[in-house]
Amino acid sequence: MNSKGIIIEVFDNKIKVKFVNKSALFKFPDSFLQGYLRIPEHDEVIEDVTNKWNENIKLEKSIRKFEYAEGDFLATYQSVRDYKNENG
Repeated sequence: MNSKGIIIEVFDNKIKVKFVNKSALFKFPDSFLQGYLRIPEHDEVIEDVTNKWNENIKLEKSIRKFEYAEGDFLATYQSVRDYKNENG
């Protein structure tokens, strides 16, 4: 649905937008970054921010993978070391 709305309230992490026949709450900034809401005068800036946001999400996923691998490796190493120490 493409209709014009007016932001009527701003909360900590949501905004309330008034449309012709109703109003709706949108999560902020996700609603802009995911393309649910637009501010045509700022489309270029929002597109740049969205690209950076997506890059950060990919980076966070990579970091979590490395953290998991690190934790798994350390657990495996400690188990082997403990086994060796206990069984001489």
